Amino acid sequence: MARWALVLALVGAWWAPAQLMEPPHCAAAGRCTAAGSSQSEYIYIVDGFTVNLEYTDSGYFKLKCTKGLTLDNSALPTFESQLRVNKVYFEDCPSPQSSYADVLERFNVVVLEKMTLTKIGNLTATHFAQLQHLHKLELLTAALAPGALAALSQLQYLLLDSVRTAPGELRRLPASLETLSLMRMGMDVTAADLAALPRLDYLVVRDPANVRVDASAAPRMLSLDLPAAVLARELSPSLRKLTVFGWGEAHPAPWLQCALESLDVRDALAEELPPGWLARCSALQSLRVDSAGRLARLEPGALRGAVALRELRVVSTALQYLPPGLLDDVPQLKLLDLSSNRLLELPGGLFAKTNALESLNLSSNQLTQSVLSSLSAVTSLVSLDLSNNNLKDSCGSKSDAVRESSPLQYLKLLRKLVLKNTNISMICRDWRENMPQLKTLDLTDNLFEYITFADMQFYGTADVSVDLQRNNVSVLEYTREDYKSAVNLDKPALRARLVLSSRLRCDCHVYWAARAFHERPAHAPLVPRCADGSPLGRAPAALECAGAPPGVRCAAPCACAWRPGERAVLRVRCEGAALRSARAALAAVHAPRGLAADWELYLANNSIERVLDLRNNSVSSLSARSARQLVRRGAWLAGNPLHCGCGAADALAVLRAGLRDAAAATCLGGAPLAGARPAPCAAWPAPALGAAAALATLLLGAALLAALWRQPGLRLRLKAALHRRGWLPAQPEPDDDARRFDVFVSFSHGDEHFVRSQLVARLESGPAPYRLCLHYRDWAPGGWIPAQIAASVRASRRTVAVVSEHFLRSSWARAEFQEAHALALREARPRLVVVLLEEPARLPLDDRLRRYLAANTYVRWGDPWFWEKLYLALPRGRGPAPAGGPAGPAAPLATTLASGAPPALDKSSDALDGDESTLVPLTPALA
Repeated sequence: MARWALVLALVGAWWAPAQLMEPPHCAAAGRCTAAGSSQSEYIYIVDGFTVNLEYTDSGYFKLKCTKGLTLDNSALPTFESQLRVNKVYFEDCPSPQSSYADVLERFNVVVLEKMTLTKIGNLTATHFAQLQHLHKLELLTAALAPGALAALSQLQYLLLDSVRTAPGELRRLPASLETLSLMRMGMDVTAADLAALPRLDYLVVRDPANVRVDASAAPRMLSLDLPAAVLARELSPSLRKLTVFGWGEAHPAPWLQCALESLDVRDALAEELPPGWLARCSALQSLRVDSAGRLARLEPGALRGAVALRELRVVSTALQYLPPGLLDDVPQLKLLDLSSNRLLELPGGLFAKTNALESLNLSSNQLTQSVLSSLSAVTSLVSLDLSNNNLKDSCGSKSDAVRESSPLQYLKLLRKLVLKNTNISMICRDWRENMPQLKTLDLTDNLFEYITFADMQFYGTADVSVDLQRNNVSVLEYTREDYKSAVNLDKPALRARLVLSSRLRCDCHVYWAARAFHERPAHAPLVPRCADGSPLGRAPAALECAGAPPGVRCAAPCACAWRPGERAVLRVRCEGAALRSARAALAAVHAPRGLAADWELYLANNSIERVLDLRNNSVSSLSARSARQLVRRGAWLAGNPLHCGCGAADALAVLRAGLRDAAAATCLGGAPLAGARPAPCAAWPAPALGAAAALATLLLGAALLAALWRQPGLRLRLKAALHRRGWLPAQPEPDDDARRFDVFVSFSHGDEHFVRSQLVARLESGPAPYRLCLHYRDWAPGGWIPAQIAASVRASRRTVAVVSEHFLRSSWARAEFQEAHALALREARPRLVVVLLEEPARLPLDDRLRRYLAANTYVRWGDPWFWEKLYLALPRGRGPAPAGGPAGPAAPLATTLASGAPPALDKSSDALDGDESTLVPLTPALA
C-alpha cells in the first residue's frame, strides 16, 4: 500500500502544474471577454480591441497588441495562479507608463531569463526598473534613451536591431555583457566602446552599411556581416574566432599580429590568397573560405605559417588548379574540403606530407578518373566524397568476368565513400574486399543497370549500407552457383544492405535470384520488387524471357519463351493460331537434337483433331488396341525401340499395315518393322495360368501395401485411425521411466512464442501432463552447450524437434537434432519426433534432413489431426514433475558433466541460435 501511495503522490505532483495553470481570466466584467482558444493561444476582446495571448507553463508568455491597445489597460486578463516562464514577448505594444516589471505583475507572470520587445517606441531606465535579474534582452525597432539599460546589472546577452540610440551609448551598456549583437544599427564600434565592456566575449555586427569595427580591440569571438569589410592588419591578441561575411579585400596582405584559432570568410571579394598571408597565424586550426567567386588562384606558400591547421575548407570558388606543395606547410591537417570549385586535376605529390588526413571532400568539381591515382597514397582517409565528378568506371568494363580493383584499393581505413553522380556503373572489387571498416557507400544517381550476387558480398567487420537510389537497376544477377550459395544455411546472410528505388525487370535473367529469395528470403537484407510491385521471390517458375534461347529458332505462327533452371524450360505458345495438328506447332520450332531443355507446348483454342508425330521417342510396346488408335490418327513411329517379340504379334500386324512411316520403323536392336513376323507365344496350361495370375495379384498387392507403408504421413494417419477405433493397441513403452523427462523440446529462439503458447501449454496440462525439458528453464546457467544438449536428449524419453526456417539457421538447434537422431540409431528405438511448422517443400532443408523426413514419420502444424498424431508418437505422460521445480529434485543438467569440462558458454537464446559457432563432437560422458 505504501508503494502505491508513493506512485499516486508522484502522479499527482506531475499533473499538478497542468491542473493549476488555467487560462487567464477576465476580472473586469463587461470590458473583457474570452473569445476563443486553440492549443496554447487564447483570444480576448478588451474594450473592443482583440488581444492575442500565447503561453506555455515554464516556457514562454507572448502578448501581441492591436493598434490602440496599451499595456496600461486595467481590463487585460490575468492569471489566477502565478505563471513562471523563461521568456516573455511583447509585440506592437507601446511602452507602458510604468516599468515592465509592473506590467508582468498585473498579468501575474514572472520572467526568469529573457525578454523580447518589438516595435514598442521609446524606452527609458524606468521601463527596466526591478528587472535586475534579467539575463537576456532583445530590442527590435525601438528608441533607447541614454543609460536606459544601465540598471540591468546581470544582463549577459543583448540584441539591438534597428534601435535608435544616442552617440556613445555602447559605453553605457551594462558591464556584465558577454554577448552583444548589433543589427542594422548604422554605428561604428571603436576600441573605446569595447573597452567599456570588459566581460564581452562575442560581438556580432550585421549592417547594410559599411560600418567600421576596430578588430584590434575585438573580444575572443567576432562575427561581421558587411558589404565589404576591411580588417586591421593587427588583430586583437584576444581574438580567437573570426567570421566575416563580405570580406572586401581583393589582395589581402599578411596580418602583422594574429592569434586566431578559427577563420571563416564568406562572400569574399578576394582574387587570390598570396603567400604568407597567414604567416603570423601559427595557432590557426580551422580555415574556411566560402563563396569567393573571384578567387581563381592560390599562390604557393598560401598556407605557410599555419602549422597547427587541422581543418581547411576552400569551397565554391573559381579555382581550377592548386599549386604544388600547397599542403606541405600543414602536416597536421585532418579535414580537407575542396568541394564546389572548378578543379580539373590535382597536382602530383599534393598529399605527400598529410599523413593525418582523415576526411577529404572533392565533390562538385570537374575532376576525371585520373584524380583517383592521386588519392591512392592517402591511406589515412576515413571519409572520401567524390560526388558530381565525371569519374566513370575505374575497375574494368562490364563485360569482365571478374571485377578488377580501383586505384582506391589502398584506402583500407575508409568508413564512408560517396560516389554520387560520377557516371559509374559497377561496384569495384576493392570496395568490397579491401575496406573492412566501410559502413556507407553512396552510389546514387549513377548508371547502374544490374547488380550481381558478388556485388552484394562485402567482407568487412561492419554492416554496410549501399545506396543505389535513382539508378536504373533492372536486373539482380545470380548464377546457379550464386543461388546455391545463397540458400546454403551453413553460410551467413549477406551483410550489405542495398537501398534500391527502382523496380526489377522480372524475366528469365533474374530466375536464380528469384529462386534464392523464394527459398531463403533472409539471405540478404533486401526485398527486391518487380515492376508490378510484387516481391521478386513470389513465383520463380513463372519468370521467362520472350523469344528462343541460343541455338533455337521459333517461327510463326508460334511464339517461344524460355527460362533457365536445373534443366532449361522452352515454352512454345501456339494458342489461337488456327492449327489443325500438333505437328504444325512443332514444325515452327527449329532446335538442335539433344537440346537439354524441358518443352512446354501450349495449343489452346486451335482446331487440332489428331496428334501425329511420335518419332524419335522411347515407345517400346503397344497393345493391339493402342496400335489401332495410332493408325487411325495417322501416327509416325520411326526412331522408337519397338518390342517385336511373340507377345507383340497382333500389334505389329496393325502397325505394318497402317503406320505412315512403317518402312522406316524399326524394332529394338535395329531390325526393320516390315520384316518382323514373330510366331504366337505358346499357351500355358489352365491350372498353371490361374496359379500364376493369383501369385501375381498377391505380389502386386504386397508391393502396393509396402509402397504405401513407406509414406510416413500416410502411415501415421493410418495408425491414428486404427488406434482411434481400438483396432491397434498401444505398443508397450520401453523400460525408460528412470529418465527425468518425458520430452525434450528442441527449438530455435525464433519459435519460442509457438513453443510456449502451443506445445508447452498443451503438453504440460490435462489429466496426464508431460514432464518437459526446456533449455530456457531447465539448463544450468554457464553450462557447456554441447554437453547440455547431449544430457537433455539422453535424460528424455523423446525429443520433439520443432523444425522451421529459424531452426534450420541455428547451429545449436541442428546439433540437438543430430544428437537425438544418433541416440535413436544407437538404441534402435523411435526417440525423435519432428514437428514441421511449414510444408517440407517450403523449407530450405539440407540433404540429411530431407532424407530423414522421407523415411520417417513427422507431424505438421496445421494438420487437423495434429494433436492426435503427436500424442500417438509420444509415450504417455507421467504427470507433474516432483516437488522441487520443473526438473524435479534431481541434480541440474550441468552436474552431469565430468570434472574439467570446457569453459562455460553463453546460454542465452541469441547464443543458442548463433550461426557462427563451430560445433564440436557431442560426446560428453554422463556422470
